[in-house]
Amino acid sequence: MLTFERGQNRFNYRVAGVFLDQAKILLHITQEAPFWLLPGGRCEMGEASDEAITREMQEELEIQVKIERLLWIVENFFEYSHYHFHELAFYYLLSMPTDCELLYKSTFTAQDSGVTLYFQWFSLNELDALELYPAFLKTDLLHLPLNPHHIIHRDPRVSRQVS
Repeated sequence: MLTFERGQNRFNYRVAGVFLDQAKILLHITQEAPFWLLPGGRCEMGEASDEAITREMQEELEIQVKIERLLWIVENFFEYSHYHFHELAFYYLLSMPTDCELLYKSTFTAQDSGVTLYFQWFSLNELDALELYPAFLKTDLLHLPLNPHHIIHRDPRVSRQVS
């Protein structure tokens, strides 16, 4: 996975998927990072971002997804767990097969590299009440762009720190 550290600075190359179904969005949380995120992961060396998102969804959700379109290319800067992060992320609008059982489960769990991921479908109206990162998602998920947008975003500090 593409992560580099230099002192207290960390760089990540990440991909994330936006699943929308009947005005609901799929998010996940872990015990190690107790805030909500879009499903995704990190790219591997030599792996294109579209390949990475399909691989990550196969690993996490055990499904083949369809990429609808690229939504955002985000330079995200934040502090978390004693690190200053510089993250480059590609956010894709994805769809699941219409017969996918995950569309009918309000909550479910999955394993990823020994970490339990707790997934939940949320109404888009609930986003404001969630601790969701990056924070721009609370507003931008309500108005998905038709063409990719480049965003430079700064979350000063992810509120819950991991020791």
